[in-house]
Amino acid sequence: MLLEKEVENGADAILIEGIDDDGVRAELEKINAVIPVVEVNSRTGDKEDNKIIQIHADDYVIGQELGEAILKRLGSEESVILIKSGTEYSDVAERYLGVKEIMDASAVPVEEVDAGTDEVSRALMFTNLMANQSTRHIVAFSSPEMEALGKAKQENPDFKDISIYGTGNTNQIINYLESGIIQVIGVSNDYSIGYLSVRNAVMKLNGEEIEKNQIKYSIIDASQIYKKEN
Repeated sequence: MLLEKEVENGADAILIEGIDDDGVRAELEKINAVIPVVEVNSRTGDKEDNKIIQIHADDYVIGQELGEAILKRLGSEESVILIKSGTEYSDVAERYLGVKEIMDASAVPVEEVDAGTDEVSRALMFTNLMANQSTRHIVAFSSPEMEALGKAKQENPDFKDISIYGTGNTNQIINYLESGIIQVIGVSNDYSIGYLSVRNAVMKLNGEEIEKNQIKYSIIDASQIYKKEN
């Protein structure tokens, strides 16, 4: 496997964002017995005896707070479309579950859509979704889907009244948020996640106690982009 080759090639530690899969988990545990493994934005098993370092925000809470922000923008009896793609990654799955819990608790009608991984097919699907007269609110949970939704809305003036929400903070997503194409996003502090991942790997190599740091996050709309805390 690729990770074993990295160890053979002299890697001192491995930082990885892996899918939530038993096979991946077993491989990471095997490697972690030799060199430090840090899971970045991912959790391949939340066991009490977990020995693998995991650096991530509380994605479930991010999803819940994003859901609360969406509720404030819903009209009477309006429904929400959740783009259920990429949930093999634990961060995406947790955000999705957080939003869905809030929608279900408020009896908001929800339609779940799997957009797949093919870019062309996904773009066509999003265009068709937005062309449906009943579509008013769409939520996505990873950057590729958010960017594709933003692009579809930007390219068709007929979609201007559709609201897009989700998670991700690429330059394109921020641009769509600033211009009103996207309405609300949940973002975690990627700099802190990257810094702490490397720092904790080094600390483990040096036999030091691993730090437990809370990753900050924000739920923001266009009016909050340039606030200092964001």
